[in-house]
Amino acid sequence: MDYVFMLPGQRNVFQTLLKEDFITPAKSGEKLSEDQKPRSLPFDYVRSIHWSVTGKCNLRCRHCYMSAPRQKYHDLSPDGAESLIRQMAEAEIHQISLTGGEPLLRKDFWQIVNKLKAANIYLRQIFTNGLLVTDEFLKRAKHEELRCDFVLSFDGLDMHDWLRGIEGTEKRTIEAIKRIKRHGYSVCIETAVHSKNLSSLPSTYDLLRELNIDFWKCSYITQSGEWKHENEAVQLPQKQLYKMYDMLISMNKNDGFPLSVQLDGYYAFHKGTRREYIPYLEKGKEYYSCTSCITEPYLLPDGKLLPCPTFTDTSLEEKMPYITKQSLTEIFQDKDSPFYRVTHIRADDIAKHNKQCRSCIHHTRCKGGCRAMALLGSKNIYGRDMMICNYFNQK
Repeated sequence: MDYVFMLPGQRNVFQTLLKEDFITPAKSGEKLSEDQKPRSLPFDYVRSIHWSVTGKCNLRCRHCYMSAPRQKYHDLSPDGAESLIRQMAEAEIHQISLTGGEPLLRKDFWQIVNKLKAANIYLRQIFTNGLLVTDEFLKRAKHEELRCDFVLSFDGLDMHDWLRGIEGTEKRTIEAIKRIKRHGYSVCIETAVHSKNLSSLPSTYDLLRELNIDFWKCSYITQSGEWKHENEAVQLPQKQLYKMYDMLISMNKNDGFPLSVQLDGYYAFHKGTRREYIPYLEKGKEYYSCTSCITEPYLLPDGKLLPCPTFTDTSLEEKMPYITKQSLTEIFQDKDSPFYRVTHIRADDIAKHNKQCRSCIHHTRCKGGCRAMALLGSKNIYGRDMMICNYFNQK
């Protein structure tokens, strides 16, 4: 800290970290602890895993991509879950998010949380419908020193019940949001956008602003899982969707940016950095078609590892590996596996398979778009994601 080239601002940062006990001065001759020593891995670093701990749910959502109302996927046993956590520790995975189904339905939920803590794996998010998030649960979360965000679904004011399949869910979800905020936790809201709830988004924005939620993400529903069988599902024109997104952007700006938001890949704003950006354009900075598939893969309740949740219920799912048959370390190292090939698709690979991409001036920026969306739309893993294609070509 007395280094002659350290700037005053840098020195002030170190002084603050010392004062707040984030760092301590090393004693003369003191060596690094095992946790502090650098490690190398024989595969790409996987930062986090998005783990569906159960395929069970207490709602009957019309759009459930994993068909939880019909309990399509069985759960890992407590021993299987413990084995997985050991595998994650061995693979140097240090973060995790828990989802379902409804994760709080697992009777061994707190055992899983404590085993993650013991393995030094940080639980950063809990995805829940909120119906089981009681004051008692939140008190225990504080007692267990959880510092995670809670991610809840809310699918439009006066529309939430319709999509979630059980009357009264909307009221209980709003109560859960208020309860979580009272206990001092961050609340992130995800909204599945479709033709029936599009007009409700402005009033939903007003509600979420009043509830002082921390982040709002809107995503267009994919044609998978239960939504493929939904008789009332009507295709939503992309221009109509973006027109609504423009309205929401204006509302947030006019109110002084009270919400961090992400509207598909069309627009995003982060309150902490005060940064506005277009996620679609950020893809041009990445080497692979989707870096998130490498750094944050998805695990189904039965132990099948997918590049991301959107690959659930696709033709690719049956080709993906089980962690009950191969360890995570083995899976990540296997460059001949379908999992590796999908996660490491590059823009050049997509251009080779698509004449339209080779002649398009945008192909190095869009990189073909989302591989799961391309697969759902064209039945080809190397196909075009028409949503991002239309965005760049203004169709």
